Amino acid sequence: MKACGVWPSWIDRGDTPCLPGEKKCSVRKSAVRQPPTAGYECRDGDESKYQVCAGHEAWVDGQVEYANCVDGGGRWDVEEQRCVRG
Repeated sequence: MKACGVWPSWIDRGDTPCLPGEKKCSVRKSAVRQPPTAGYECRDGDESKYQVCAGHEAWVDGQVEYANCVDGGGRWDVEEQRCVRG
């Protein structure tokens, strides 16, 4: 398999010749991605495949909820884990 393009944009053209001005490069046949072991390694859609990603997504959602609460003039109730307004 080969790819064509100009760095950093490479396109897999299969058996089609590269266009004028493009360079050829060989690419791996198939790259197998290792499962994520920490939240920062997760990609969109991984939360349904990997528990670590589901947990990370929930943590991020909680951080956003907290920030929205405090930025909106609320107070975060730690025991209830919710925003208290007023």
